Order: sequence, then structure tokens, then C-alpha cells
Amino acid sequence: MTPETWSALIAGLALAGTGGAWRTAYLAKQATVDLTRIEARRWHADMTPQFEITCVPLSMGDQVSEDRAELRIRFVGPPGLTKLTVTPTIRDDWPDRKSTLAGGPTQEEVTSQIWGPYRFIHGVDGGSEGSRTVTPITLLLSDGRPLSVERTPPPRWADSAGWRQRYNGTPVRLALHCVHEGDEPWTVYKEVPTVHQ
Repeated sequence: MTPETWSALIAGLALAGTGGAWRTAYLAKQATVDLTRIEARRWHADMTPQFEITCVPLSMGDQVSEDRAELRIRFVGPPGLTKLTVTPTIRDDWPDRKSTLAGGPTQEEVTSQIWGPYRFIHGVDGGSEGSRTVTPITLLLSDGRPLSVERTPPPRWADSAGWRQRYNGTPVRLALHCVHEGDEPWTVYKEVPTVHQ
């Protein structure tokens, strides 16, 4: 072999070694990125806000209201979160319900109806026009907030007595949209038992 051939061979081996080192460095960097992403997801899941929620009929003197209650939301953990902004939303018992009656309600009427025992009160606690949500509330760790709710009236096409019987004793289904500064938001789903008279 000539000296030029040896030089070319050695240069080729050196270049191949550099390419292998570059690939190893790239794969190590990618593994670090993937591990960081997995760890961030795990941390986010571990830090999911925790709540204690009750739904209690309102008492007026020695009388208990049949139509109004108090939804008590208390932020109880985890200890790493100290302050949350929470937007409670009433969920339906059957998501994506469709209008199936010929000549019956429109899809808009079915969608706007709250399918559950209670709804927020329009204008009270910032209750929305459709009574499905309230304005966001700020909670410090271990603090709570009462929110006023009322029995959901039946839709115009339903029998009032049948509607009440259907939802008597069923849970209030909630989605709690939670924001903590510096973190990705969470949505916590809860079913809150109710007590009816």
C-alpha cells in the first residue's frame, strides 16, 4: 500500500469514528429530552389538585329547602400547591346527548339543558347565563368556598314529577378547571353525592 492509501484509510476511519461519536451524543441528548418530558408529566400528575366537595341542602331556620343547596368546595392538596384559581363547571350525566324525538326539542335545546340534579344560579357567585358554570374562584390550600345551587328545572318537553324522580339522589357531576401559576392547568372530575328531602 502506498503512503497516500494509508493516509486515506486512516482519515476515513477517523471520520467514521467522529460520525459514531456524533450519533452517540445525539441519542444521549434525545434520551435526556424524553426523560425530562416523562418526568414533567409524572410531576404534573402527582401535583393534581385534590378537593373535598359536599352538596348540602340549605336550612332556613328549622326548615330544609327542597330546591336550594350549597356546594362546598375545599382545596385540600397536594401540599406543593398553595394557591389555585378554580372554575367549577356542571357536567351532564350523559355527555353529547342528542335530540332523538321527531318534532321534539332542537339539538340546541338538548345541549343547553343541564342533565343532572342541580345547577348554579344565574347571577349568584357569578353564575353564567346557562347556569352551568361560575366565575373563577381563588382558593388557598386548606381553604374552601360555598357556592349556591338550585334544582335543575325540567326541560319544557319533560314531565316535572318524572324529572325530579329521575334525578333525586343522583350526584352532581363537576369538572374543576384548575390553574396554578407556572404550571400546566389541570381538569379534575368529581361526582358529589346529594341529599334530597
